[in-house]
Amino acid sequence: MLNRLFIFLVFGLFVFSPDVSRWWAADSVTAWYGNYIPWLLVIAGCYWIQYIRNRPPE
Repeated sequence: MLNRLFIFLVFGLFVFSPDVSRWWAADSVTAWYGNYIPWLLVIAGCYWIQYIRNRPPE
């Protein structure tokens, strides 16, 4: 279930990424790396999901 939700969110990011990049790049300090923040969150989310699935039982 969590994988489907995560894939849905990633596709939503692809759809809305041009609008989001325009919002973030409007004379802000984060203009040069603002587009990389969502991808960093996607990578961190994938890592977290794999960590939760593969950790040994207590």
